[in-house]
Amino acid sequence: MRTLEYSLEVNKLSKKYNLGVRNFSDIVQRLLRKKKANHHWALKDATFRIPSGKIVGVIGPNGAGKSTLLKILSKITTPTTGSYQTVGKVASLLEAGVGFHPEYTGVENVILQGAYLGMNLSQVKEKLPEIIAFAGVDKYANTPVKRYSSGMSLRLATAAALFLDADILLLDEILSVADVTFRQQYSESLDNLSRSKNKTVLFVSHNHDLLQQSCDSGILVWQGRASYFDNFEDCLLSYKKLLSDVTTTSKLYPITFKSLSYHYQVDKISIQPCAAFSPFSINIRYKVINGQNNLSFGLALEKSGHSTGSISLDPKTEGKCLAEESGDFLLSLKYPNLPCNPGAYNLRISLWNGSNIENVSEVSIPVEVSGHPISGPGQNVGFRIASLEYQSIALKN
Repeated sequence: MRTLEYSLEVNKLSKKYNLGVRNFSDIVQRLLRKKKANHHWALKDATFRIPSGKIVGVIGPNGAGKSTLLKILSKITTPTTGSYQTVGKVASLLEAGVGFHPEYTGVENVILQGAYLGMNLSQVKEKLPEIIAFAGVDKYANTPVKRYSSGMSLRLATAAALFLDADILLLDEILSVADVTFRQQYSESLDNLSRSKNKTVLFVSHNHDLLQQSCDSGILVWQGRASYFDNFEDCLLSYKKLLSDVTTTSKLYPITFKSLSYHYQVDKISIQPCAAFSPFSINIRYKVINGQNNLSFGLALEKSGHSTGSISLDPKTEGKCLAEESGDFLLSLKYPNLPCNPGAYNLRISLWNGSNIENVSEVSIPVEVSGHPISGPGQNVGFRIASLEYQSIALKN
């Protein structure tokens, strides 16, 4: 058993991606045209140390650099600058089933995963019954994994990553599609193995309830920067504060909708803490500079560039429109149900004229949805739901 104080040390780790460059021809054309290169720092000067035996929840909004960090530590990609040092064997599961050969059986793939970690055949076979039983694929252990369902592949991949002899385990959203029973089983086993074998785990997920059950410390990744917290609750509180600061920053507001016939200005949007498939409310403070009839706000939650759930106020079906007279107003919206799974989302506001969209805001507001995911048909499509309560109040100057 390792007794070193730190299992992972990261020093000013950075990763830069050049945008719009696909191949050598693109580079040549950019040089000939003397255009300034456009790049993005996915990770910037990340520095932290993780004590051995810690289960670390890695949190942050989409695009913050979480997956980039794990890919560097997994040696999938190389850093632009900086360095890191790991102690012991590193196993990564950044996507369930990655590394599995579809023509090999479940048993053969587990043996292959063990070989990647430097384990010999007898060492893997000793752990094989426990892995197969934990994954619940006893009847299909000698069947090629190309015939496995996605759930079976997930369970086998996560079981192999958990029980094989890795000192550092890197997990990226692998349990997002797992059922509740397996998530609970995996969380308990992860805790037991970490405590008994001094295994260090980095666990990326947007399901903060799951991380709170499993993790004792945390890493907050925000705009490419990474900060380590010895207590996960402190990490989560810091993240929520950053989200709150972003939603009220003057850089986002005012959000302006303007044409020759109307001029509306959104001064602030306040959102209560959101839980998946639960009631929630939104308050919108707006100013009417030049009003028009039949206009209403539309709201949409977006994840990874796609609309996964929308909250719509259509005046034709709701009979609710924005104020026409000049002044300041507060729009209070209460909804019976937030139809999307837990995760990091962006709220975008638009202006509608009847059933036709007039304008969409270029800025979006980060929203963190907590709770438990629900798998099944209809969860990845857009939703249109009516407000339970709609109240518009004129504010006095």
